[in-house]
Amino acid sequence: MKFKSGDQISVVLSMPIGGTYDYTVPNGVEVVPGNIVEVPFRSSYKLGIVWGQGLNKISKDKLRSVRNKKEGYLISPENISFIDWMSEYTVQSKGLIVNATIKDFSDKNYNVKAYKLSPKNLNKIKVTDQRKKIIDLMKGEEVLLKSEILELSKSSSAVLNGLIKKNILIPVTKEIDLGFVKKNLSVSELKLNQEQEKAAIDLRKMIGKGFDVALLEGVTGSGKTEVYFEQILVALKKNLQVLVLVPEISITTQWLGRFQSKFGFLPHIWHSSISKRIRSNVWKKIIKGETNVVVGARSALFLPFKNLGLVVVDEEHDNSFKQEERLIYHARDMAVVRAKEENIPIVLVSATPSIETVMNVREGRYKYFSIKNRFGEALMPRIQIVDLLSNPPNQQAWGRTWLSEPLIKAVSSNLDNKEQVFLFLNRRGYAPISICKNCGFKLSCPSCSAWLVEHRSDSSLQCHHCGFKRKHPHKCPSCLKEDGFISFGPGIERVYEDVTKRWPKARVGLIASDYFDDQKNLSNFISSIEKKEIDIIIGTQLLAKGHHFPNLTLVGIIDADMGLSVWDLRGSEKVYQMMYQVSGRAGRGDKAGKVILQSHECSNHIFQALSENQNDLFLNKEIDFRRDLKMPPFGRLISIIISGTEEKEVIKFTEVMNKTKPKNDNIQIFGPAPAVMTRLRGKYRYRFLVKGPKNLLLQPFVKRWIDLTNKTNLIRVQVDVDPYSFY
Repeated sequence: MKFKSGDQISVVLSMPIGGTYDYTVPNGVEVVPGNIVEVPFRSSYKLGIVWGQGLNKISKDKLRSVRNKKEGYLISPENISFIDWMSEYTVQSKGLIVNATIKDFSDKNYNVKAYKLSPKNLNKIKVTDQRKKIIDLMKGEEVLLKSEILELSKSSSAVLNGLIKKNILIPVTKEIDLGFVKKNLSVSELKLNQEQEKAAIDLRKMIGKGFDVALLEGVTGSGKTEVYFEQILVALKKNLQVLVLVPEISITTQWLGRFQSKFGFLPHIWHSSISKRIRSNVWKKIIKGETNVVVGARSALFLPFKNLGLVVVDEEHDNSFKQEERLIYHARDMAVVRAKEENIPIVLVSATPSIETVMNVREGRYKYFSIKNRFGEALMPRIQIVDLLSNPPNQQAWGRTWLSEPLIKAVSSNLDNKEQVFLFLNRRGYAPISICKNCGFKLSCPSCSAWLVEHRSDSSLQCHHCGFKRKHPHKCPSCLKEDGFISFGPGIERVYEDVTKRWPKARVGLIASDYFDDQKNLSNFISSIEKKEIDIIIGTQLLAKGHHFPNLTLVGIIDADMGLSVWDLRGSEKVYQMMYQVSGRAGRGDKAGKVILQSHECSNHIFQALSENQNDLFLNKEIDFRRDLKMPPFGRLISIIISGTEEKEVIKFTEVMNKTKPKNDNIQIFGPAPAVMTRLRGKYRYRFLVKGPKNLLLQPFVKRWIDLTNKTNLIRVQVDVDPYSFY
């Protein structure tokens, strides 16, 4: 469908608004659905996507014209269908999804100084071993930045600068980029074991055969990554683009090295911390089909691929794939939809697949491939559960300790054997609560219903929800007594204090998102673990998955009970998955691994399943629990969150909504009730929960209900389809 000068077209603007706006096509311009256009909107200009023929609700002579068309950029029909479907299912405006798709578009080209080899001058110098490293790297018309040359050649700045001075390397301009992407595929063969090869054969067959979904399940350390690399290779040989979604970009630190070893180039990386200039250049390469592999966090799902042939969702069970602010969606679920619209295969990868995915496999909707053993001679670690009720940590001269006697002995043994230890606690900072010992006052966030977390690394109190930060007060705001605050509970900094006093000669490292402001710093820390420069690692979930350290043979889980929340439907599932993944860091090399799990609830079925390494033992019990309650995936849920800065207005609006709710015998509505996190970032929050049977879509009911209620500018209504948390 083509539109010529004077035709009326509909445009979805890159803004958080619903519906389309009509414009006319200007003289001398021809557009088709999917064209990116700039259009007047109120007193400014906005980007949008041509959606189709205008609605003709306004006469043509009253319409404004498209300002210009962005030549050479086209959103595919499949991508448009995906946006339509996602908008309907998630009850989110098309404009929000379009914004996620084209917000990184820019007319500008961002260039930097780079270098290429000048072969004609080679006979004028003596080629030393160090110079040869750089020269060999730059053969084949490579154009690289100084930093790229140094990293890939492992040579020194002095040698590099010498070659530049002698005109062996000459300066050129290059677009800012993220990866050292090479033009030619250079594949190194990695011998797979029998289990891996069996799964790889089936995955290879999926490429080019249309839409299909497969779960690749394998124990930790089984080499799942190397298996789906084989599938990526088939896609690349067919000149197809590949998207690999990961829950956190931190897990790609070692992944990128393995990818480069396999394929001879690095993929483009996509996440929110990348500079705007780099994002713009990478976005343009993707839409033009000039890049072949992208690895990214959930926002990479919306990239406008020209020739997408495969989607991989690594760690598909991870809750980080669920976005709960602004544009609310689950990246894994929407990736399956995107693959269906593109008519391509998608592979979900996990050692602990989600219950939703497990049920899709059991009911025959997804294919299933499994790897039950670790790669090589490595065995699954032995898990010991320590009952903290009968083995409480002893008081020490420096204060309370958080390590039980069995864990202390195991750590000491590991240090004697020069083997590494990972102590896991999924809580940042020093202590989660500061309490006045005189009056019991707790320091809380002024904008959230949350306690301030003590961070001794920078002598601050922080809110982990809104980012509020302040110094620790000398006086209690309630009783005005000085220096009366005590720290309650452990964070990783407190465990660090305990560990460094108990083993003063050990090299101890802390890992959490607080300590790494960019990917390079995190990569350096991971490298120091690989080089055995750290004896004891204390950290959060940042190190819980996707990492391989052969000399790490002991994992100590400080508090396994965290997350066993009575108000979280998926609390048990989240705890099981996290504990399993953390345990999987131990014993991945030639040496046997051990896990010591500290708990006050040792009889819990979660820990029993972990200790016996029986996924099905946990899954079957949890599935029966969900089925009995008709909870997802055996029923449907939609959360409605009403928020505003004035609590009275929020309560008033929820009361109006409660009175206007439609009647349906098959649908239950719970609430209104204050959210668990009643105040968040200065806004008061109340919730409804809509529950219905599996065979009934709840979205039309919810949309009709919201439309019946007149909303003011003081109120924000958010719809969370298939909610994953209930805070």
